[in-house]
Amino acid sequence: MNGTAADYQSGLKAALQATAQIDLQATIPVGDIATYLKYHPLDESTKEKALEMINTQYWISTGTMFNFIESWFNWKRSGYPLLHPINYPGNVTNGSIPRRMIYLSTEILNNTDNYKAAVSRLSGGDVLSSRVWWDK
Repeated sequence: MNGTAADYQSGLKAALQATAQIDLQATIPVGDIATYLKYHPLDESTKEKALEMINTQYWISTGTMFNFIESWFNWKRSGYPLLHPINYPGNVTNGSIPRRMIYLSTEILNNTDNYKAAVSRLSGGDVLSSRVWWDK
């Protein structure tokens, strides 16, 4: 995909302006946006650094807009931002970040044979920490 640092700045500016769509009180003043953009230019020193910045800003934007599932999906695709799991008492993933969604109970009840076949191919079974085939 082609893009430039200017495209990055435009996207970042639009993401910051979008907070006003949630609530007018969440509007970020134009001057604050300009200052943020000035001090957060795209670091193109390496491809990885650029990808880290783009995906971290995407994580912030989708999370700020309450689109948490998209934040999670993009983290799974990109590996950014670098997250550090927390193991608190009673968590269901033993301190790992969920890798997949578990199957719905309707799938288990209405499609039992295919459910069992699919789960048999998951290391660890139908749990949040099992990795799907492409998640190495």
